[in-house]
Amino acid sequence: MPKLILQLSDGEERIVPLHTGEAFTLGRDDRHAIAVNERTVSRRHARLTRREDGACFVEDLQSANGTTLNGAPVARPEPLQDGDRLGFGKVAAIYLTEEATRPPVPKVDVGDFFAGRYQLEKSLGETDEYETFRATDTSAAAGLVAVTVFLPAIIAGGGGFDDVRQRFARVRAAPPHPGLVRLLDFSRWRGSEYLTAEWIEGRPLLDLLRRRGAVPLSGALRLASQVAAVTDHARAHGLPTLDLAPRAVLIAPGESLSPAAWEQTLDAPPEHWPTFTLKITPRFFAPAVKMPWPLGALLCDLLGYPPTGPGTSPPARIACLGERGNAILMRRFAPWSRATGGDSCFVAELAEAVGLSAVTFSAHSLDSRETRFGA
Repeated sequence: MPKLILQLSDGEERIVPLHTGEAFTLGRDDRHAIAVNERTVSRRHARLTRREDGACFVEDLQSANGTTLNGAPVARPEPLQDGDRLGFGKVAAIYLTEEATRPPVPKVDVGDFFAGRYQLEKSLGETDEYETFRATDTSAAAGLVAVTVFLPAIIAGGGGFDDVRQRFARVRAAPPHPGLVRLLDFSRWRGSEYLTAEWIEGRPLLDLLRRRGAVPLSGALRLASQVAAVTDHARAHGLPTLDLAPRAVLIAPGESLSPAAWEQTLDAPPEHWPTFTLKITPRFFAPAVKMPWPLGALLCDLLGYPPTGPGTSPPARIACLGERGNAILMRRFAPWSRATGGDSCFVAELAEAVGLSAVTFSAHSLDSRETRFGA
C-alpha cells in the first residue's frame, strides 16, 4: 500500500498509509486525517488523494508556507511517483508505493564485517534515524572508528544519496574546529547508507544528567558556553545544523583521569570539575529545513527543566534565572528566534543577568585543546 513518511522536527518518523479512493487532508488542526502539530504547518495545509485507479495526487490548500514536490512549489494538484520528496512548510516527507517495489535493506548487527572493512564490535545506541556502532577499521591504521548506519527513509528524506553526499563534502571542506567530530567517509553498501567518523572515548551528556540530575547554574552555563563556541563556528562557516540534544552531545574526560574516576568527580560542584571535552557532529544528512535542538533547549535540560522537543516553548519560569534571565531565555529559545548575536553572546548576556559574569566559564577563556564538541 502506498504511504507517506513524515520527518518531524523532533526526529520522529510517522508513517501514514494512503488507502484507495480516499482523500487525506493534512494540517495543524487535530481534526484532519494527517494532523501535524508543527509551527510552519497551516491549520489546513494540503490534501493527498488516492484515486480508485491507484494514482495519488498532492494539492496545496492555500497554506501560509506552501507545499513543495521535489523542491518545486505545488500550485495545482500534482501526481506523485515512488520516492517523491514533499515539503509541508518545514516538515519533510517522502512518498513510497508498494513495499515490493523496493528491495529490503539487510539488517546490520554487531559481529558483521561491514562494507568489506569494518568489524562491528558494539552497538552504541539506536534511534528512529540511525544506529551507531563501535568498529575496527581493518584496512587502515585508524583503528577504532564510529560507524553510523542510517535508515533508508532518512537519506531519502534528506534529498537522496547524491544531495546528502554533497553536504557531507561541504562539511569536510570547512575549516576544522577542535570541538567538531572529524568525519571520515559517507558511502553506501548493499543498500545501506553509512557514515564513519573518528572514535571518541566518551559518554552522552544525557548520562551525566541521569547520574546527578539538574546541573548547578554555574556548571550549566559553563557547558552552554562551550557549546556556543561550536555553534557559532558552525554558523559562521555555513555548516549544517548541530543536534544539541543531550543524547547526541558526547562528554569525554581529559587525559589525566580514567573514565570511571572522571565520572565520580562530576558529582562535585562545577568549580571542582576536571578537564572535559564535549563533542557534536553536524547533521549533514538532514534536510536544510530540519530544525536543530536549540541551545536554549539544552540549557533547560541542564537546569532540570527538560523541554518536550526542539520546537516547543521553554518552561514558564526557571527560578534560578530570575525575571531578566527568563526573558533572555525566551527570546533565544526557539530555532526560529530572530534574536541578534551568536550563541556566545546569548550565554554571556544570561550570565550577566544572573550575576555570574565574573565566573571563568566563558568560552573565550577556555583552552581549545580542552574544549571539544562532537556528535
